[in-house]
Amino acid sequence: MTPYAGYAIEPFERAPGLWRASVRRADAGSATQASADLATFTTSADAPTRDDAVRLAQAAIDAGLAC
Repeated sequence: MTPYAGYAIEPFERAPGLWRASVRRADAGSATQASADLATFTTSADAPTRDDAVRLAQAAIDAGLAC
């Protein structure tokens, strides 16, 4: 798990050489049900490495795509 800007990024290999990352707000445990659905997302693009998947997630957070 990689903490970043109030989020927890968890990279995973969905197939050999195809990495994505699940992202959740660090405070998601205290979220209401309505906001909990918006508190997590998974990157939609495959990355060739674990580090690249983390960078894609960080870019999404920085771009304001994370809720």
